[in-house]
Amino acid sequence: MPASPVAPVPNDQPSRYRLRSQVSPAWTQFFNLCRKNPYGQFHGLRFQDGEPILSPKPKVVVTIKLGKDDGPRKPLAEIVGDRRSIDLQQQLARYRNGILRRLTVNDGIPDVVDIEPEDQA
Repeated sequence: MPASPVAPVPNDQPSRYRLRSQVSPAWTQFFNLCRKNPYGQFHGLRFQDGEPILSPKPKVVVTIKLGKDDGPRKPLAEIVGDRRSIDLQQQLARYRNGILRRLTVNDGIPDVVDIEPEDQA
């Protein structure tokens, strides 16, 4: 299996130190989409060479948290630096090509993902 292009964050180093400049433009665009849709799911998002492909756009299903104040969104740096965001990048690098059948976003951060690798697509 090819080496991951995403450097793992050491366990003793808080993930918040991961910088936005450490992610590609495709990942920045993806994380901005998560920030714009803080609760919900993305369906049918393709990835190639471990990078999200946002054209065509995935189907977005918005979840509305009733009674929850729609306060300020998390800063992009906080989303990029979250351990789950880093893990998603590592998983897509591991599988290289395929489709995210379902990706659940919780508070702007990728939370749960169903991956269909290309060799099984």
